[in-house]
Amino acid sequence: MSPEFEIYTSNASDDPLAAFLLERLIDYNDSQVKRDKKPFVIALKRGGDVMAGADCISMYDWMHVKLLWVKASARKFGYGTKLMKLIEDEAIARKCRGIHLDTFSFQAKDFYLKLGFKIFGEIKDHPKGHDRYYLRKIINPDDLKD
Repeated sequence: MSPEFEIYTSNASDDPLAAFLLERLIDYNDSQVKRDKKPFVIALKRGGDVMAGADCISMYDWMHVKLLWVKASARKFGYGTKLMKLIEDEAIARKCRGIHLDTFSFQAKDFYLKLGFKIFGEIKDHPKGHDRYYLRKIINPDDLKD
């Protein structure tokens, strides 16, 4: 017979249990591999106006693009391509093996594919009526085969 336990649930975005669980997971991960987590935020500005930007993090030899945004009026003028080139340059400087990100079918899948990214995962109908794609780009081909 298994021991009795209490069930705890919360809908709070800042629940302290979430921080506790993250700390335990980080402790375990640190016991297995060297943590080299480094944030990287970049923006392209014209005057004081942010035209495009990205929030990234390098960790475990990869650069992860957590989010990338281009101002609607600046799309199709090369801002996204320039931004991704700068992210790739930073990933190379950090000796990353590759870059990974995710996007939805209503966002920028084709843009990333044109930049040499390849789909390695997909969730159909997420959100309903759309698909979610996971993409990666190998930037050090001698280190890792695609």
